[in-house]
Amino acid sequence: MNTPIPLTTPVNKGIVTALDQVIDDFFGLSPINLSYANRSAYGKLCREKPQLDGAELVRRLLSRISENRSALTQAGTPVRGGQMWRFKKNLKLDPGNGSLEVRIERAIARLMDSDWVNQVPLSSGLTDGHEAKRSIDLVHRHSDTEYDFIELKALSPGRRCGGNQTPLFAAMEILQYGLIFLYCRENQEVLFPATADLRPLLRARIIHLEVLMTHNCYEQPGGVGQSGLAWLNNILLSCMEELNHRTPCLVSFTFAFKQFAKEFAWIEADHQSLVKSEFEGCWPGILRDKIQCAIAGRQPIDIC
Repeated sequence: MNTPIPLTTPVNKGIVTALDQVIDDFFGLSPINLSYANRSAYGKLCREKPQLDGAELVRRLLSRISENRSALTQAGTPVRGGQMWRFKKNLKLDPGNGSLEVRIERAIARLMDSDWVNQVPLSSGLTDGHEAKRSIDLVHRHSDTEYDFIELKALSPGRRCGGNQTPLFAAMEILQYGLIFLYCRENQEVLFPATADLRPLLRARIIHLEVLMTHNCYEQPGGVGQSGLAWLNNILLSCMEELNHRTPCLVSFTFAFKQFAKEFAWIEADHQSLVKSEFEGCWPGILRDKIQCAIAGRQPIDIC
């Protein structure tokens, strides 16, 4: 197990302050000046396939999250604002936004039913520090007590993933979001004393954490075939075991790496057609069918 190094502690802490350092430390990246957000770090870990205990990662991250808001929570200070954990679609479409991830996310929000929302804020107003924008890409409601939290990554054909588009980075992002949710769930009487009823997500009893990517995001760092992710999947599964051991009566968690079908592609013409239809006030059935098939057809990846 990699020994933690002392964490830096800014005066105005946000809820995610030093979480990146905790993760780098856990994977043994800090002493060699690498970050889990770097593609080279992902390649190194894929080659080495470290056998690490995800329970320890969960304990370290939860401890840091709690510390980041400890003074405010102990003082009974609620969150500021009403955006956190809202269940509402963000339908803004920008014809000039070239991000394939954003385009697919907005298309899903527009073309799927009311049980699908996007850009769910999870840190706005949580602390007195500067909170960078943190949102869950997609949330799917199965019932009032069961939800999917989805981290979405997408690359056009022929593109190589950057450091923030690797399975490692995506998994660590959605894990952090799940842990922040757990902190809010456990402390909702302090955090949301008069507004918990306005945040239906806080009633969740089952959370499915999911990394959803286009096929090419799973390619090996060398660019040939899909990555062998058994080492990382095992770490995430032990993270889930630790969480479910800690909170058996409050909320249970699962985790899965999933991908769109290899033939799925959201092309420029699809995006521009969706933008045009926004002004016309109707959505082309062919686009709705395409997105619904993509969502229905997403599958767990082969873990090897």
